[in-house]
Amino acid sequence: MPAGSFSAKIDSSNLKKKLDAAEPKIRSNISNQLNRLGTMTTSNMRASAPRDTSNMVNQMRASTASPNHLEVIITAGAKYTRAVDEGTKPHFPPFEALIPWAKRHPMAGVSPESSAFLIARAISKRGSKARNFIKPVITPAKAEAIAFMKDALRGVF
Repeated sequence: MPAGSFSAKIDSSNLKKKLDAAEPKIRSNISNQLNRLGTMTTSNMRASAPRDTSNMVNQMRASTASPNHLEVIITAGAKYTRAVDEGTKPHFPPFEALIPWAKRHPMAGVSPESSAFLIARAISKRGSKARNFIKPVITPAKAEAIAFMKDALRGVF
């Protein structure tokens, strides 16, 4: 599973057997609710994520559930999503990767290359601050998924 992704799966084999045998209407309802939840969760993650170029938010997606595949996976595909969300320990990032950011956010009297190097050096000493934008969205989404699954499964048992 890609970094920054969340998956809600049915792990109980007994429950899975009952779901597999459920009426198509119930499976369709569960599929529709999973898709609604995936769309809403992705939208909320995009709204709470920090933006610069919007590259990170543009790579946030929800897979599509179907009556035959009752699973939705929310992914945040930018390779740096986890580092932005959780922060990092001190490390020396490649300062060349910071130059485009430094060009968009210039420091007075400092070239973008020098600015990028100074930022990389600061990260090497302090790490980067966590922005914590995924968990506040995913935690309520998990609770909502459990609640709607309980409602939907009343028709199975």
